[in-house]
Amino acid sequence: MAMTRSVPEWIGKTDDTPAPKRVRLRVYARDEGRCQCGACGYRLIRAGEAWQTDHYVAIINGGANRETNLRTLLVECHARKTGVDVAEKSMVARVRAKHLGLHKARRPIRSRGFQRSETMKEKTTKADALRAMRESGPARIGPYRVATPKSAPKKRSPAKKRGRRC
Repeated sequence: MAMTRSVPEWIGKTDDTPAPKRVRLRVYARDEGRCQCGACGYRLIRAGEAWQTDHYVAIINGGANRETNLRTLLVECHARKTGVDVAEKSMVARVRAKHLGLHKARRPIRSRGFQRSETMKEKTTKADALRAMRESGPARIGPYRVATPKSAPKKRSPAKKRGRRC
Protein backbone atom coordinates (compact mmCIF):
# COMPACT_ATOMS: atom_id res chain seq x y z
CA MET A 1 0.00 0.00 0.00
CA ALA A 2 1.53 3.27 -1.16
CA MET A 3 1.18 6.24 1.09
CA THR A 4 0.84 9.68 -0.37
CA ARG A 5 2.35 12.54 1.45
CA SER A 6 0.16 15.42 2.49
CA VAL A 7 0.82 18.63 0.60
CA PRO A 8 -0.14 21.95 2.20
CA GLU A 9 -2.83 23.91 0.41
CA TRP A 10 -1.59 26.64 -1.91
CA ILE A 11 -2.70 30.16 -0.96
CA GLY A 12 -1.85 33.07 -3.26
CA LYS A 13 0.08 35.95 -1.70
CA THR A 14 -2.19 38.49 -3.42
CA ASP A 15 -5.42 38.31 -5.40
CA ASP A 16 -3.40 38.77 -8.60
CA THR A 17 -1.02 35.87 -7.94
CA PRO A 18 -1.64 33.18 -10.59
CA ALA A 19 -1.73 29.55 -9.53
CA PRO A 20 1.56 27.77 -10.29
CA LYS A 21 1.65 24.91 -12.78
CA ARG A 22 1.99 22.30 -10.02
CA VAL A 23 -1.19 23.59 -8.33
CA ARG A 24 -3.08 23.63 -11.64
CA LEU A 25 -2.08 20.00 -12.20
CA ARG A 26 -3.22 19.03 -8.67
CA VAL A 27 -6.60 20.69 -9.30
CA TYR A 28 -6.87 18.86 -12.67
CA ALA A 29 -6.13 15.52 -10.97
CA ARG A 30 -8.58 16.25 -8.11
CA ASP A 31 -11.33 17.00 -10.68
CA GLU A 32 -10.40 13.78 -12.57
CA GLY A 33 -9.76 15.70 -15.79
CA ARG A 34 -13.39 16.79 -16.17
CA CYS A 35 -14.90 20.22 -16.77
CA GLN A 36 -16.62 21.24 -13.53
CA CYS A 37 -19.14 23.76 -14.96
CA GLY A 38 -22.05 21.32 -15.13
CA ALA A 39 -23.50 22.95 -18.24
CA CYS A 40 -21.45 20.66 -20.49
CA GLY A 41 -22.29 17.57 -18.42
CA TYR A 42 -18.93 17.31 -16.63
CA ARG A 43 -17.33 16.40 -19.93
CA LEU A 44 -13.92 14.73 -19.96
CA ILE A 45 -11.20 17.09 -21.17
CA ARG A 46 -9.43 15.47 -24.11
CA ALA A 47 -5.71 15.62 -24.83
CA GLY A 48 -4.78 18.93 -26.47
CA GLU A 49 -8.08 20.58 -25.51
CA ALA A 50 -7.70 24.01 -23.89
CA TRP A 51 -8.67 24.21 -20.19
CA GLN A 52 -8.18 26.72 -17.39
CA THR A 53 -8.46 26.86 -13.63
CA ASP A 54 -11.29 29.01 -12.34
CA HIS A 55 -12.36 30.22 -8.90
CA TYR A 56 -15.64 28.74 -7.61
CA VAL A 57 -16.38 32.08 -5.94
CA ALA A 58 -14.79 34.77 -8.10
CA ILE A 59 -12.21 36.98 -6.43
CA ILE A 60 -14.20 40.11 -7.45
CA ASN A 61 -17.17 38.64 -5.54
CA GLY A 62 -15.20 37.98 -2.35
CA GLY A 63 -13.67 34.56 -3.11
CA ALA A 64 -10.24 33.55 -1.85
CA ASN A 65 -7.22 32.96 -4.05
CA ARG A 66 -6.49 29.47 -2.72
CA GLU A 67 -6.39 25.90 -4.01
CA THR A 68 -9.72 24.83 -2.49
CA ASN A 69 -11.47 27.64 -4.40
CA LEU A 70 -10.07 26.48 -7.78
CA ARG A 71 -11.67 24.14 -10.30
CA THR A 72 -11.04 22.93 -13.84
CA LEU A 73 -13.07 24.43 -16.71
CA LEU A 74 -12.94 24.31 -20.49
CA VAL A 75 -12.08 27.69 -22.07
CA GLU A 76 -15.60 28.13 -23.51
CA CYS A 77 -17.22 27.34 -20.15
CA HIS A 78 -14.81 29.64 -18.34
CA ALA A 79 -15.73 32.58 -20.62
CA ARG A 80 -19.43 31.96 -19.94
CA LYS A 81 -18.87 31.74 -16.17
CA THR A 82 -16.76 34.94 -16.17
CA GLY A 83 -19.68 36.81 -17.79
CA VAL A 84 -21.99 35.58 -15.04
CA ASP A 85 -19.46 36.66 -12.37
CA VAL A 86 -19.18 40.18 -13.81
CA ALA A 87 -22.98 40.51 -13.99
CA GLU A 88 -23.25 39.39 -10.36
CA LYS A 89 -20.54 41.88 -9.32
CA SER A 90 -22.29 44.79 -11.02
CA MET A 91 -25.63 43.85 -9.47
CA VAL A 92 -24.10 43.63 -5.99
CA ALA A 93 -22.35 46.99 -6.46
CA ARG A 94 -25.57 48.62 -7.71
CA VAL A 95 -27.63 47.30 -4.76
CA ARG A 96 -24.93 48.35 -2.29
CA ALA A 97 -24.76 51.88 -3.75
CA LYS A 98 -28.55 52.12 -3.64
CA HIS A 99 -28.66 51.07 0.00
CA LEU A 100 -25.97 53.61 0.87
CA GLY A 101 -27.88 56.36 -0.96
CA LEU A 102 -25.19 56.84 -3.63
CA HIS A 103 -27.32 55.73 -6.57
CA LYS A 104 -30.43 57.56 -7.68
CA ALA A 105 -33.34 55.63 -9.10
CA ARG A 106 -33.48 55.43 -12.87
CA ARG A 107 -37.09 56.60 -12.86
CA PRO A 108 -38.66 58.51 -10.00
CA ILE A 109 -41.63 56.94 -8.30
CA ARG A 110 -44.75 58.45 -9.77
CA SER A 111 -48.05 58.70 -7.97
CA ARG A 112 -51.44 59.78 -9.21
CA GLY A 113 -51.28 62.81 -6.94
CA PHE A 114 -53.81 64.11 -4.47
CA GLN A 115 -57.50 64.42 -5.20
CA ARG A 116 -58.42 68.06 -5.76
CA SER A 117 -61.34 69.68 -4.05
CA GLU A 118 -64.10 71.41 -6.06
CA THR A 119 -62.61 74.89 -5.46
CA MET A 120 -59.15 73.83 -6.63
CA LYS A 121 -60.47 72.44 -9.91
CA GLU A 122 -60.62 75.94 -11.33
CA LYS A 123 -57.01 76.33 -12.32
CA THR A 124 -55.26 79.65 -12.00
CA THR A 125 -52.49 80.15 -14.50
CA LYS A 126 -49.25 81.98 -13.82
CA ALA A 127 -50.32 84.79 -16.17
CA ASP A 128 -53.55 85.26 -14.19
CA ALA A 129 -51.59 85.49 -10.95
CA LEU A 130 -49.18 88.11 -12.39
CA ARG A 131 -52.09 90.16 -13.77
CA ALA A 132 -53.76 90.19 -10.34
CA MET A 133 -50.51 91.34 -8.71
CA ARG A 134 -50.13 94.23 -11.19
CA GLU A 135 -53.71 95.39 -10.70
CA SER A 136 -53.52 95.36 -6.90
CA GLY A 137 -50.38 97.52 -6.80
CA PRO A 138 -47.25 96.95 -4.77
CA ALA A 139 -47.71 94.51 -1.95
CA ARG A 140 -46.65 95.22 1.61
CA ILE A 141 -45.42 92.73 4.15
CA GLY A 142 -45.03 94.48 7.48
CA PRO A 143 -43.00 97.68 7.06
CA TYR A 144 -41.34 96.39 3.87
CA ARG A 145 -42.52 96.94 0.30
CA VAL A 146 -42.32 93.85 -1.90
CA ALA A 147 -41.32 94.52 -5.49
CA THR A 148 -43.76 93.32 -8.09
CA PRO A 149 -42.65 92.38 -11.59
CA LYS A 150 -43.88 95.79 -12.81
CA SER A 151 -41.93 97.87 -10.28
CA ALA A 152 -38.75 95.76 -10.14
CA PRO A 153 -35.63 97.94 -10.65
CA LYS A 154 -33.77 97.52 -13.91
CA LYS A 155 -30.25 96.18 -13.75
CA ARG A 156 -27.50 98.16 -15.42
CA SER A 157 -24.21 96.92 -16.69
CA PRO A 158 -21.07 97.98 -14.76
CA ALA A 159 -19.86 100.12 -17.70
CA LYS A 160 -23.02 102.28 -17.72
CA LYS A 161 -22.84 102.88 -13.97
CA ARG A 162 -19.36 104.39 -14.29
CA GLY A 163 -20.25 106.46 -17.36
CA ARG A 164 -17.88 104.64 -19.70
CA ARG A 165 -18.53 103.32 -23.14
CA CYS A 166 -17.94 99.69 -24.03
